[in-house]
Amino acid sequence: MALPGVVELANVIDLASVIDVLAASLPIATPLVLAALDGILCERAGTFAVGLEGQMLAGAFLGVIGTHAARASASVWRLAP
Repeated sequence: MALPGVVELANVIDLASVIDVLAASLPIATPLVLAALDGILCERAGTFAVGLEGQMLAGAFLGVIGTHAARASASVWRLAP
């Protein structure tokens, strides 16, 4: 029996909202998980990976540049007869 004025936790957090939070956090956490796996792989190989954050930043930058270049070249090919 619930106390008067106290909201039960089951009414606030239902299964659908928990699933939505987990589904939204997976794409955000993917780069961090991949960097952590890279760090584990480097440790197993006997090296020390200092620049994992820099590798993630460089990969993101080159991804943006590559996407921009691909869209620019695609628009040129569409205009060609």
